[in-house]
Amino acid sequence: MFLTTLNQPQIVYGRPADPFLDTTVARIDYPGQTGGGWTRVVRSLQTLASLKDNWDGLGAAAPSLAVVRTAVQVAERLQDGEIGLPATAVATPAGTILFGWEVGQNYLEIEVISPTLVEWMTVDQNGIAEHGSIPWQTKVKGDNPFCS
Repeated sequence: MFLTTLNQPQIVYGRPADPFLDTTVARIDYPGQTGGGWTRVVRSLQTLASLKDNWDGLGAAAPSLAVVRTAVQVAERLQDGEIGLPATAVATPAGTILFGWEVGQNYLEIEVISPTLVEWMTVDQNGIAEHGSIPWQTKVKGDNPFCS
């Protein structure tokens, strides 16, 4: 691990794996850093607060500081539960923050829409999708809406 790279994050733009989504996302990458678990996810989320509107050159909205704070809270709740590290934690052109997991042939995403609303979607191996939303407020430790 190169500790000097922790203070020099790079914003990486790209396209999600789904070819039907015509969008660009931004994620934060710390060159040379491997591992780090949830600490790395939280640092990456915090760095998304530095994005400005039009960060993709196509008019994307930057996530607000309040949305970033909520995403960090979501990450903290997920860390307390049984859900593993997300494959992605990215800013979207709508100014939201999207977490994504692929587990075998199953897919899960959690999107921080606003400081008070979090949406989720799962798609199972048969392509059956379920959607839902969770009104969000600052949660106390042990009150985890993502784990039963």
